[in-house]
Amino acid sequence: MIVRGAWVLPVTHNPIRAGGVLIRDGVIKAVGSGRDLERAYSDEEVLFFENEVIMPGFVNLHSHIEYSSLHKRCRRGSFTGWIQDMIRESRRMEDDDWVRSSGLGAREMVRSGVTCIGDITKTDTSFDAILDAGIRGVVFLEVIGFDDSVVEDIITGLIERIRRFRDRGDGRVRIGVSPHAPYTVSRRLFEAVGSVSSRMNLPVMTHLAETEDEERFVRDGEGIFAGSFKDIAGWKGVEWRGVGLSPASYLDACRLLSERTVVAHAVHVSDEDISLLKRRGVSIAHCPRSNRYLGVGDAPVKKILDMGINLGLGTDSLASVDSIDIFQEMRSIDPRVPPPTRIRMATINGAKALGMEDQTGSLEPGKCADIIAVTTEKDDPYNVYLSSRDDIRIVIAGGSVLYEG
Repeated sequence: MIVRGAWVLPVTHNPIRAGGVLIRDGVIKAVGSGRDLERAYSDEEVLFFENEVIMPGFVNLHSHIEYSSLHKRCRRGSFTGWIQDMIRESRRMEDDDWVRSSGLGAREMVRSGVTCIGDITKTDTSFDAILDAGIRGVVFLEVIGFDDSVVEDIITGLIERIRRFRDRGDGRVRIGVSPHAPYTVSRRLFEAVGSVSSRMNLPVMTHLAETEDEERFVRDGEGIFAGSFKDIAGWKGVEWRGVGLSPASYLDACRLLSERTVVAHAVHVSDEDISLLKRRGVSIAHCPRSNRYLGVGDAPVKKILDMGINLGLGTDSLASVDSIDIFQEMRSIDPRVPPPTRIRMATINGAKALGMEDQTGSLEPGKCADIIAVTTEKDDPYNVYLSSRDDIRIVIAGGSVLYEG
């Protein structure tokens, strides 16, 4: 099959006017002039998109698809209010509800042109949902716990979860681990999860520096996470006095930061924190619309990029955004960031963060045929970021058509 368009945007190479992509057995075999490909492979079926940009499917670096059915059920504008609503609404969910919610989220990803995802799950329902949807990615198994007396039980359960899923992904869906955040995971548990990650060579994703309250909690042992949140979470007897460090330095002290680590949000990070993340080879998932929905502020994107940190793009969950739309995420990035960088953040940077850049994130021979076609009236193909999910005409993952619009 040959997919032709007004432009082909490989991401890692220059755009090709009137370009095409040759797909065989789910793999990209050639990228070049659409006319030349048709002449050289005259027996191939041709999908021709006259006004569309042909580009890689999006990589959504940070999501929680299991929360999709909580859309508009948690208040906006206040992180602490939102997380209280999340805890309350989650406790009302039954097993079947989580399965349906993850399925809904996976379908929304496909509809939005996402062909690769970094997803965190506490219910383990997103693994099959992503697999069934036909896309690829890493499912990060979440752990939460501030009571050191149960760390061994949590780690035993985590290893059982890893073994249950590790060989089931058919190469498309891999497993990682996710200690939730500095305000929900004890130091001992962070260190234990880091040890599991290192021993089993698994990627790690955690939430970092999302709020100012997180900084107060980690550094000084004060704020909402030291008070009413502990009661809501059921940790009334747990003591925490603060460690005199920023959240980033604290995770480094827990030996969690490495080139296998993705941190989500990184809103309240200092110049020293950014330098530390760079030295450790950490990738960051930027979630601009979720950050604004929750009222936590804007991440220092320009500084992060200028430091040379690998920065991908995530939507977070439908519980904290109005819609899954990577185009809106790209438009919500700091206006000083040029269009080609926005496109890279939504594609190859996310793939690199997940350790899947050899499979996806750009249109290159040998990579999986994860492709979308997007209608645009702009002559510069990089301005495709000004489009919307309604402009997506086709979504192809591994050479299979998953959506046509």
